[in-house]
Amino acid sequence: AALRTRVLEQRRAADAAVAAGAPRDDVFGAAAADDAIGVAAPRCELKLSLEEVRDVAAPALGSGTALRECLDALVGPDAPLFDLGAVISTPGAPAQALHVDL
Repeated sequence: AALRTRVLEQRRAADAAVAAGAPRDDVFGAAAADDAIGVAAPRCELKLSLEEVRDVAAPALGSGTALRECLDALVGPDAPLFDLGAVISTPGAPAQALHVDL
């Protein structure tokens, strides 16, 4: 719950920054792009600061947690975390097909 709260706080700050004139690409990833006819995308990718969310995410990534065990099995216990983002869907957005982001 704490991580979700922090992500939504950052979303509000990012929206305010864009409204104030900040380049959209500085705070949102490619999933936020509007389509060619100006309709807002049904979801956005918010770039997150590793430092800002480290303390909030730490409990979920701690030793013995399900997420830590999954990550260790997939990428090993020493894999670096170098990028972090959250995809936020708007109400009524269609479901995404199962896919990977590489």
